[in-house]
Amino acid sequence: MTSDVPSPSAPPPPDAGTLTPPTSFRKRLRFLGPSLILTGSIVGSGELIITTTLGARMGFVALWLIILSCALKVIIQEEIGRYTISSGDTSLEGANRMPGPRWIVSWVVWAWMIMTALVCIQVGGIVRGIAQALDTLFPGVGVTGWGLLISFLTVALLLSGRYGFLERTATLLVVCFTFTTIVSAVTIQWSPHAIRLDEVLEGLKFHLPAEGLAVAFAVFGITGIGTTEIFYYPNLCKEKGYARFAGPNRPDASWVKRSRGWISVMQTDAIVAMFIYTTATIAFYLLGAGVLHRMGLVPEGHEMLQTLSNMFTETFGPRALTVFLVGAFFVLYSTLFVAIASNTLMAVDCLGVFGHRHVRDPVKRVFWIRFFVVVIASLYTGAFLLFERPVAMVMVGGIAQTVMLPVIALTVVYLRYRHLDRRLWPSRWIDVLLWTCSFLIVIISSYTLIRLLPNLVKQVFG
Repeated sequence: MTSDVPSPSAPPPPDAGTLTPPTSFRKRLRFLGPSLILTGSIVGSGELIITTTLGARMGFVALWLIILSCALKVIIQEEIGRYTISSGDTSLEGANRMPGPRWIVSWVVWAWMIMTALVCIQVGGIVRGIAQALDTLFPGVGVTGWGLLISFLTVALLLSGRYGFLERTATLLVVCFTFTTIVSAVTIQWSPHAIRLDEVLEGLKFHLPAEGLAVAFAVFGITGIGTTEIFYYPNLCKEKGYARFAGPNRPDASWVKRSRGWISVMQTDAIVAMFIYTTATIAFYLLGAGVLHRMGLVPEGHEMLQTLSNMFTETFGPRALTVFLVGAFFVLYSTLFVAIASNTLMAVDCLGVFGHRHVRDPVKRVFWIRFFVVVIASLYTGAFLLFERPVAMVMVGGIAQTVMLPVIALTVVYLRYRHLDRRLWPSRWIDVLLWTCSFLIVIISSYTLIRLLPNLVKQVFG
């Protein structure tokens, strides 16, 4: 007679829902997704508005900062993704483990909440940019009318779809605006604004003039994978299934093998996306430096998109205005779409961290997701109605993210050494990269906080 109860020495049965990870690069590509969704947010307001503004103000001299911003933070993204696969924690659950002051939750969670409140102003600026594009394409409704309409439409789309819809939509938008921008940046070489090799080489020198530093460091916080996207990433990894496919942390060797396999998929996801958004970001910067800076134009206020449109019309002629406005819509709307969807998941996660465990119930979780879609979209719309300077609005969010970068970097370092399963520890060279990137982030962000934030606040609210 046999027993259905396994003996204590027998290996545990496989977990339901686990999946053997793909072993080849080609097969891994089929499981990409979370970083492509984030790319829809990354190559948005930071690139179209702030990156081009930096190029317009400073010319080519800050090209090195653009490349550094895109490359530096991806290691933080990968390591928080590794921790999520190891533990199953969301980003805020991991942040809540940080030592230090606590009031119900960790000080890091409170810092994230403050940053998120300031990012509402940034996304409000994105809504205003979308409304400006649509009002130019289809006049008559007005900027306010288009802003309200696009907010309602986004809420309706998100309430009707799930993760798969979000992934497909973001991927489509990424392809559209990346292709359009790169073509424009290449075509500029056959225009009067052709970029010379010596200008590019000058931009790779580690030097920044004093003028435009606030924009430069807003760029550092918002281009590449910004702080908000690093916080989003674990939740998207869970929604995509990387952590679920690995299964709950177990003592057997099969879990380690599966987890390392899905970590490799996650790393591929992050690196492929990095190449996409780095290429697009450099293209935006070169257009700003090559066209707007030479014309003496800086995007701002109600004329922001009209000024930015010169990047296309000076290359392709006046008829390219429509192409630019359609591209601008894709760029900015993808950011709005992903911001609402991702911050909704973050808000539900935050409720759980504060002790509201009922959000883990599948039925109640759906209710809270729908609730926060409406609330977050309303906050963004409110910022759009309250402020009218989209460039400054986006800069507020960029500075807030730059200031928060050292916090998330130190959090990831702490989780790696104190709470990451030793069997999943990264190689030594990844540790070196993690420490190097974290150190540089702390230095640059501290400089931003000490030298630039007071002046920016005075400029925006004074």
